[in-house]
Amino acid sequence: MKEFTPQSKTGGGEEFLRVIQAEIEPTVAAFAPIDQHRKAIFGWSLAGLFVVRTMLAHPEAFETYLATSPSLWFADREAFGRVAAFERNVALKGLHPRLFIGVGKYEQDPSVNYFPGELHDIWAGELSHARMVDNARDMHSALAPLFRSRPNDEFFRIFQDDTHASVNWNAINPVLNFSFGRGVFAEER
Repeated sequence: MKEFTPQSKTGGGEEFLRVIQAEIEPTVAAFAPIDQHRKAIFGWSLAGLFVVRTMLAHPEAFETYLATSPSLWFADREAFGRVAAFERNVALKGLHPRLFIGVGKYEQDPSVNYFPGELHDIWAGELSHARMVDNARDMHSALAPLFRSRPNDEFFRIFQDDTHASVNWNAINPVLNFSFGRGVFAEER
């Protein structure tokens, strides 16, 4: 099994996006109409990283990008290096992507005992280098200026009672509300 570290490199994201656009979307469109102006993509953990990276590199691919517990630590926080180009790209093309980032409060807390004994120490070390909450907050902060004029198009939430494994259960309704109910979260800012 390959060990993942902060220096690990990702791969295959561009090909996966191509499969979504060239194969999956046409297959779905053969069965049901697709509103090209309301397409959304959701991902958790490494798939959450894929969602954020896709938005940064291809903001025109979807209208709404939904990422829970995005593994932004991966590849030495490489996604953060894409923010400036993303901002130029959306300004140049007049795009208005929407972004939801959610993360569990306990994803970064080594006192949470996921495993007994020595495994707990290993897991605590993983939590400390992944910095899931800090990285999610940092990405929100990096992108917040872009969304300042469109506050209902970006949402960041720390789910107070959740770990990496449980956050999706509590994120279901907020993700759906963000996707389909514009303005729902304005009062929570």
